[in-house]
Amino acid sequence: MNKRRIVFSGLITSAIGVGLGLVMLELAPTPYSSSLYSHLKRDYLIIGGVAGLLLGSSQETIRQLKRKCDQDEAIANQRQQSGLVIPRLGSVDGLGAVDTSSNGHRTML
Repeated sequence: MNKRRIVFSGLITSAIGVGLGLVMLELAPTPYSSSLYSHLKRDYLIIGGVAGLLLGSSQETIRQLKRKCDQDEAIANQRQQSGLVIPRLGSVDGLGAVDTSSNGHRTML
């Protein structure tokens, strides 16, 4: 996986999240003036930035994993169409093809 691309995507969406936090602050100003609301701007920026970072990073990670999965499926389909045998899980141990049953015993096919 391309980690630089994941970090870049996370940073860009984090910046977008900070911008959305500022927009939310301007669209819904608080009518209260207590000390609880004094750092509301900072809180909106932090929440927007962290949410953007998480969403962007996970979206790019999922995109890369899907691309790899699609490539693996394409390779498997090409092998199957060309007639190559794809061994089953736990099927070869040097003696030939074997099958592992549900009780853990190995039998020759």
